Amino acid sequence: MTATPSEGIKISELTTLTKGASDYVAGSLSGVSGKLLLNDYTFNITVGMTWTQIAAVFDQAKAVGQIGHSVIIQFANSTAYTQTADYTFTNMGRIRILGLDGDTVDATMAVKLTTTTYKWHFTNCGDTEIKYMQFDNTLTGFNSHVNATNTKVTQSYCYIDGSGSGSACTTNKGSYYLLQNSTLKDYEGIGKVVDGVFEIGASNTFTNVTGTPYFDVTEGFVIDPTGVYVDSDLSNSVTYKSFGNTTRSEVIRARTFKGSEDSISEWQMSFYGSDAAATTLADYEEGTWTPEIAMTGTNFSSRTYTTQTGTYTKVGRMVTIDGTLETNSLGVVGPPTGDIIITGLPYAILTGNNTAGTISRSSAWTTNPDGIEGISNTSTLKLFKRTVLNGDSAVMPYTDANTGAAKNFIRFSVTYRTAT
Repeated sequence: MTATPSEGIKISELTTLTKGASDYVAGSLSGVSGKLLLNDYTFNITVGMTWTQIAAVFDQAKAVGQIGHSVIIQFANSTAYTQTADYTFTNMGRIRILGLDGDTVDATMAVKLTTTTYKWHFTNCGDTEIKYMQFDNTLTGFNSHVNATNTKVTQSYCYIDGSGSGSACTTNKGSYYLLQNSTLKDYEGIGKVVDGVFEIGASNTFTNVTGTPYFDVTEGFVIDPTGVYVDSDLSNSVTYKSFGNTTRSEVIRARTFKGSEDSISEWQMSFYGSDAAATTLADYEEGTWTPEIAMTGTNFSSRTYTTQTGTYTKVGRMVTIDGTLETNSLGVVGPPTGDIIITGLPYAILTGNNTAGTISRSSAWTTNPDGIEGISNTSTLKLFKRTVLNGDSAVMPYTDANTGAAKNFIRFSVTYRTAT
């Protein structure tokens, strides 16, 4: 017996919107006093349908979706669906394509769509979800069973079986593609990004990976906060096959992600279409540090503090530190020699890069400091004073510091370059 497409919703009913509620039957539109109520409408793909018949059901769903309804397309359990042409969903509302299969996500999933070079395209559509489906793409180098343009696509609990170096999914301009809870098999290309966003979500499995897995990125972002690549097949990393448009300054590439969702242990981005170190941001860090008052020669014999706090932010090789310090006592047995400095910086200052800082407030010194400078190839800051109006700055000996309680208050900020 030859299967026929489900009737779905008649186009004639879509154009007659002045009927009363009693004029509509189950499975058709719902309308009251000429107002269209936007609801979910379900279309069924049944066992034995040819691709021509499946496409006809898709056409019915598209007609409903293009007037603002949400549509659900359900595939009955079958391993015999074969796609023989591309299909494009355009200008629709929300779309859900579901396989009616309770099996685990593996090669035994009952809902299986076999294709060679043919794809599903989603263009200018609402949120789209593809769930509980198996895609079997047997052509070596086949690219992207799903292509999204100006559409957000979420694919979950799917088994995507490829062959060779092609990319599994493509996100184009204005699109966001999320792959989660799925298995990707026999692909080397994880995804293709053309001015869009591709996110690897939770609980994906990658098996039989050929060569070094890659994202093919023209412009856009790759997001992988979950560290899915940390396994023996993928050697803890993913590479990038191409980037295109290297003259465009807005090219931003997420390079390599490792770690958990809350702790990314390795991350870097390259700007301005270059892989050179000069345009690569490989580090971001925030933390605290502890400032200490000290001398360049013989140090203070003892030191206690009422306040001793510091914070820092490191972006690439640039470090910005803030510090607040106030002493409770200073021991001067010896006596101390050299110049007063502040030590304990979180990173050493790059050789050949003395750097100026700012003192926002100082008080209760014998002579208050009014200048601060980072010293090349050290983790120290040197303090300076000016004793004559418009006079030269001078270093500070230990006698410029007070030895009593709640003395030598200073609050300061310095930005400097470090070696790494």
